[in-house]
Amino acid sequence: MPAEITLILVLFFSDASHVRFAQLRLAWHIPLALLQIGMPATIALRTRRSTF
Repeated sequence: MPAEITLILVLFFSDASHVRFAQLRLAWHIPLALLQIGMPATIALRTRRSTF
């Protein structure tokens, strides 16, 4: 768990520092689609894994 938190923090701050907000405003549907697919899938898989 601490390794996952560290990875999230490192990736968030290193990748977020390179985001150009003008490009993000034009292509907002890409991150939204990834979140709509990835977040529920991650929650479902983690829930299923924790119950077994």
